[in-house]
Amino acid sequence: MGPLVLVVALVAHVATIAVWTRAHWGMIDLEVYQAGGATVVHGTPLYDAGVVADLKFTYPPFAALLFAPLAFLPLWGLRIVWTLANLALLVYVVWQCGRHLGMRADTRLLGLTMMLTGLAFWLVPVRTTFYLGQINIVLLALVAWDLLGRRRSGWQGVGVGIAAAIKLTPLIFIVYLAITRRIRAACVAVVAFAATVVASFVLVPSDAVKYWLHGTFAAADRVADVAAIGNQSLRGMLERFAAGEAASPWVWLASTGMVGVLGLAVASSTHRRGHELLGLTLCGLCATVVSPFSWQHHWVWFAPLLVFLVHRAITGSSSCWGLAAVLYVATFAWLTDFPSPSSGLIPNSGLVSLEPDQPVLAFLTGNAYVLVFVGALGLTAWWLRRETSRLLETDDFLNGQRQFR
Repeated sequence: MGPLVLVVALVAHVATIAVWTRAHWGMIDLEVYQAGGATVVHGTPLYDAGVVADLKFTYPPFAALLFAPLAFLPLWGLRIVWTLANLALLVYVVWQCGRHLGMRADTRLLGLTMMLTGLAFWLVPVRTTFYLGQINIVLLALVAWDLLGRRRSGWQGVGVGIAAAIKLTPLIFIVYLAITRRIRAACVAVVAFAATVVASFVLVPSDAVKYWLHGTFAAADRVADVAAIGNQSLRGMLERFAAGEAASPWVWLASTGMVGVLGLAVASSTHRRGHELLGLTLCGLCATVVSPFSWQHHWVWFAPLLVFLVHRAITGSSSCWGLAAVLYVATFAWLTDFPSPSSGLIPNSGLVSLEPDQPVLAFLTGNAYVLVFVGALGLTAWWLRRETSRLLETDDFLNGQRQFR
């Protein structure tokens, strides 16, 4: 079953490329990475203007240093390599999640990995990562490798630091490591991240000064209009509520702070109960929702959440089948707005903006991922409380039995 699901998913992807080649094989963000690397090679400014048409480079300067080798590859070849690498990393993430959940490295895990990879491939965040040539699966794999696959390593935290050096949102995992009392790993992550910042000041000093000292790192509007429906973050939702007027920055900061604290609190509690994959996933989703700007493809953390729910369902928690189905329906790529084959336009990232005369549906579809995160956070908190109550009842029963004896 697993190989069939994966094959169908990949064939559907190839068919989509064949019909909408310019839209689904353009990989415009990969072009931005390549152009960013080219600025390092040629010594031109990285942040002064758009590197591809009017698209600006929004990542830290260390990312451009890593992208420098891409400048020497033809774009057609780079697209193929990037697609295959992302597919391999997606398989790795699913496999690593299964191993962390206690499954043996056998044919059963291989089949489940292939099935879940095929299913996850058509989640909107994963789909858009592929057809835009995005880097989100790379970051997801780095964090999963570091925190799930190297639990006893003295160098745990290096992957988090490097991921944060490429894109700032993984910085939240340093806080997560600290509050879950993995102080050494948090310190290693800080040192690794700091080393990349120092390296950028040494190798591309003017770009580093502009990014870190002139506030470029905080300029969310370099990406796009923060009120656009593509911004599936808490700030985007608040800006859309403001209906064209800028939302109060204090409201956004207070809301973000509250959601961030709640998200990290639930994630750390989940970790302490021994459910590290779920805690890690909630932390990744929390990073996305509190970020000033989060495109749909930033929400690739739905993939490990799907793995967790399916594994729980298989191992006896039948209600998780329903939760997995809700997650899949809410994030499946059937909401994608495919352009005409000749338009060459980038398709809608997966969300449909309904007419204003349907405010409830417009709210649900326009803020779907934020709402999924809120639901996941609330259900996890309820589950942990229920689990605690059961443990307390069990302890009371055992104590009573001992006293009776």
